[in-house]
Amino acid sequence: MIWQEIRVPEDPIAQGEKVGNLDAKVSELAEKIDRNQAQIVELLTQLIGRDPNAG
Repeated sequence: MIWQEIRVPEDPIAQGEKVGNLDAKVSELAEKIDRNQAQIVELLTQLIGRDPNAG
């Protein structure tokens, strides 16, 4: 007799929770990136005396 591995799919509710947690982490990371970008612009503005986004 040949043994075969039987894979049991993960619980869909647990998968949904993982996706929800991932979405929250991505949103958190996006907020950090936005804050860091704003800080960079502020520092560049102080360094060169004008807003680099002003054109």
